[in-house]
Amino acid sequence: MARTGWSPWLLSVCVFGASAVLTGCKATYYRDDADREVYRLLASKHKRILGRPMHFTIDPPPEEALAQVMRGHDPAGTAATAADLDMAAAERGKGLPEAAGLVQLTLRDVLGLATGHSRSFQREKEDLYLAILGLTGERFRWRPQWASGLDAQATDGPDADTVGAGGDLNVSQLLACGGQFTLGLATDVLRRSTGDPRHTAASILTAELIQPLWRGAGRLVARENLTQAERNAVYAVRSFARTRKSFAVDVTSRYYRVLQQRDAVTNQWSNYQRIQQSRRDTEAVAELVGERSRLEVDQARQEELRAEANWVRAVYQYREQLDQFKIFLGLPVNAPVTLDPGEVERLRGVGLRPVAISSDRATSIAVRRRLDLLTTYDQVVDAERAVALARNGLAPDAQLRLAANVPSKPDTHAARLEFPQGTYTAGLDIDLPLQRKDERNAYREALVALDRARRSADEQRDEVTFAVRQNWRALKEAERNHRIQAASVVLAERRVAGARELLRLGEATARDLLEANEALVNAQNALTRTLIDHTLARLALWRDTELLRVGEDGVWQEATDVDE
Repeated sequence: MARTGWSPWLLSVCVFGASAVLTGCKATYYRDDADREVYRLLASKHKRILGRPMHFTIDPPPEEALAQVMRGHDPAGTAATAADLDMAAAERGKGLPEAAGLVQLTLRDVLGLATGHSRSFQREKEDLYLAILGLTGERFRWRPQWASGLDAQATDGPDADTVGAGGDLNVSQLLACGGQFTLGLATDVLRRSTGDPRHTAASILTAELIQPLWRGAGRLVARENLTQAERNAVYAVRSFARTRKSFAVDVTSRYYRVLQQRDAVTNQWSNYQRIQQSRRDTEAVAELVGERSRLEVDQARQEELRAEANWVRAVYQYREQLDQFKIFLGLPVNAPVTLDPGEVERLRGVGLRPVAISSDRATSIAVRRRLDLLTTYDQVVDAERAVALARNGLAPDAQLRLAANVPSKPDTHAARLEFPQGTYTAGLDIDLPLQRKDERNAYREALVALDRARRSADEQRDEVTFAVRQNWRALKEAERNHRIQAASVVLAERRVAGARELLRLGEATARDLLEANEALVNAQNALTRTLIDHTLARLALWRDTELLRVGEDGVWQEATDVDE
């Protein structure tokens, strides 16, 4: 008996290897296909929910964007460290330890960098992506589900040589009423070349319908997973929109606080210089008066050392805050960047921007527009739907089954189906609810969850009201404190000038001048702080009333129309 000469093992290895290669080549296709579907669905939902489309990606920005910021970056970090520790350079730089060649970042620059590089914001984008990705899976379940398979086998033995092949094609569809319909076609071909030579081909068509009639029946139960996935996607879009606004305010707050500390460095440096001059003035007076003023000279020197220590501490606090801000942005700690002090000067130039909105009006807008509050209201509806589902779970099981099996004409007419020769069955399965302890508990838990959801909605509404009222009060407090500190700076400057003149005339002590200098630096720091406090309180008010607009580049715009 002749052998065929081929090896089934070799064939299997070849088929497996080809499948692996094809699968590897398709991996990027599947990734791109998922991205296209998610981004398309997200843009559609974003436009429907928030009124504008969304250009979204979780891919990191091109390296060129970060390379522009890292221009001149020293990987070892030696240059940055030297700038941190060289206080002599800080003295030459009028109190600021900033090396030449640093990249100066405006607020707009920082907002764009944070949107593209912040690790925490990237996680938020990924959470949104995964929520929409989950929705694509649920939607796919409600499309026709196709499945097919092929198999082949060969037998080489002493009694017979056979070659066979088979294939099947199946499609199933979930039904809105809770059932499932399945249709399948299977075909087998067999050829026997020795012994009793023959050739057979057969097909069979199968169809089955399973339909719940009581428990598990109906559109509400059948489509619950899809319904919840759709609503979760809406919640995710709202949550990300809130996150984008909160993130923009957070970035702005951190940016201004670093600049506030930078301003404190310059104020402490100016105070150090003034106290140095005061010490020299005190020494000059002591030379004229004699030993009687040596105590004041020592006191002036002590205050000079204290002023220097305050300046050094302010410098290190500034460098620490700047480094922490770099980490927050997703930049290396030793990135050669600094923040634009002109941003604070622009705030000073504009002054306090008035906010012509009452606390009650702001609260009314927030209660209607806050996205997280709308989600909390919708979750009450989810809980009500869960109660209905749990109530359905208490019902008896009743299931209708219809099936058909239609063979082909024997022995070789696989394409000719013999419907009159088919087998058709119908059945009804009923399971009485004699034991429903788990279902009873689930129903009671759903009722409790509904009560909790309602209370949570009420509590969230109160929290939103409180937050808006708190922001409004903080805004008014900062506005009043800024006026107070502006007047305090004027008085402190006048006091310093007066104390210096009286000291020169011998009518004031060194302590008077030192106290005046300390009052001035405190007033200067407080003036900058209240200006920034007012700006951030204003942004927080717009954020919490949902009136703050934030572009996809992270740049915010304040509200101009509080009447919506």
